[in-house]
Amino acid sequence: MTTPPHPFWKHSLRFYSDPETQAACLDLQHRLGADVNIALYALYRASKGDQLNVDSLRQADQAVASWRDDVVRPLRQLRRELRPHPHPISAADQSRIRDGIKKLELEAERIQQYYLEGLVISATATSKNQAARTNLVAYATYLETDPSDPALATLLNRFEALHQSGS
Repeated sequence: MTTPPHPFWKHSLRFYSDPETQAACLDLQHRLGADVNIALYALYRASKGDQLNVDSLRQADQAVASWRDDVVRPLRQLRRELRPHPHPISAADQSRIRDGIKKLELEAERIQQYYLEGLVISATATSKNQAARTNLVAYATYLETDPSDPALATLLNRFEALHQSGS
């Protein structure tokens, strides 16, 4: 029996379905070392009108740091190492293993989101769009990067587009 998706996971799947958004998330991850799940968490909370601050995002990030560092990142690294098929094993076999690792990586990220969703992290109530802007600025501050970073702007634009369309 499968469990129904949690609201945060459903929100993330809908949010991440846009190719430009995917590219922005991967850019944040590669260039700034961001945890995409924390960025998505900030926007999920914003969709509820929850304005977070830097300390709130630090609390969320620290709560999942060991899982991310010990499970998610090693799976991601192993998957990436199989991308060019560098081993004498057939490319088809390597691809099959890589696909299995990708499924495990996605499952590990889903579990991370379920955990984040269950955390009790205080927030200030505000409008959804204001919360999204503030939460992304707080995450930029936490990452010690410019809040006007184009990748963050892409995420904000996606949030606003989804909010305007009623999604």
